[in-house]
Amino acid sequence: MHSEILHLPRIWILALASSLGSVLAILFTPALPMLADYFQVSEQTMNASMTLYLLGYAVGALFYGPVSNRWGRKKALFMGCLLAFAATLFSLWMGMLQYFGMFCFARLIQGAGAAGGLKVPLTMIADTHSKESASRAYSYMMLAAILLPALALGIGGSLVSSVGWVGCLIFMSFYCLLLVFLIYFLPETAKEIDAAALHFEKVVHRYKKQFTDSFLLLHALMLGLCSSCYFFYAAQGPYLGIEVMGLTPQAYGWLSWIPMLGMAGGCVIAAHLKQPPRITMISGLILALTSLLVMLVCFINGFVTVGSFFILMAFVQMGIYVIGPTALSVALNEATDKSNASAVSQFINLGVAFAAIYVLGLFPLRAPIVLPALIGAALVGMLAIWLKLKAHHQKIS
Repeated sequence: MHSEILHLPRIWILALASSLGSVLAILFTPALPMLADYFQVSEQTMNASMTLYLLGYAVGALFYGPVSNRWGRKKALFMGCLLAFAATLFSLWMGMLQYFGMFCFARLIQGAGAAGGLKVPLTMIADTHSKESASRAYSYMMLAAILLPALALGIGGSLVSSVGWVGCLIFMSFYCLLLVFLIYFLPETAKEIDAAALHFEKVVHRYKKQFTDSFLLLHALMLGLCSSCYFFYAAQGPYLGIEVMGLTPQAYGWLSWIPMLGMAGGCVIAAHLKQPPRITMISGLILALTSLLVMLVCFINGFVTVGSFFILMAFVQMGIYVIGPTALSVALNEATDKSNASAVSQFINLGVAFAAIYVLGLFPLRAPIVLPALIGAALVGMLAIWLKLKAHHQKIS
């Protein structure tokens, strides 16, 4: 057991790597309106670059399962970060030439590369940690996944204001290079190398086994519903804050740190709450559902304020981020093929979140109760999964 991976600086190297995908996605968003003008396309068309990035991010996770079994976790992570770096430079080149189609293709490949940064660190933790310490490590990684994108959003806005969209891509390339350098200091955690891991028949057989493992799939679905709650908030929050409450965009941006602090608090609680997984998850669900019910009552009665939205949302997200790391830890620690299990769990996680936000985009609804209703539906789904898994959790606690 390489328990030292929990200590500085290695856990933070893994945290930086696992946040690569979200940083590359979020940092670029302030540049989208400028790029729409630059490419002479509509903002809706410009959003295709983000959609393709997320598609590459979700599907790309499946690539790193067999690769990390064949060549080891460290080399797989190195390959992912290097691919993201090359795709970033390619997107910069295509952008300079104003080739919109190739620019979007480069973003697809960039997402596939960044997927390695998310998937491989999860496997490295599952390789080396007990159930309890793995849950803490996943919580710290999710904490980084909250704070680093928030920082990236501010950096992206500053770069767009000062040097334009090119500055965002240059910063991305340096971030990827930094990770390529830091990977050198990580240990190889694979217990054995499977020379036949990339054989087509073996890949199909192993993924078929993972995709038919109901225990893994249900936990991954729970994780995906947790992620969907965040994306629902990200999509509907500006409408509530700016249009309903009358806040300025700047004021909304500052107040958005309140729910983020709630997410961070949930990660810290999940890291230190020494309870069986079923107790930890139901505690998070009770906190989230109770806070959401109060919010829904306030919204129905026309009471949409900083307290009823931002503060209550902080408690909702706190509960959700108690659930997420716990579900991920249980799923991967029970798996025998941890590499492919983590790939499948992240594919489902990102796929569910992507599908939820895509459907929401097709039917944009504008009413205050929409946000608590959507999050409530996701929480009810998580509760149903928890009830289905309760008996198994009692056996493994």
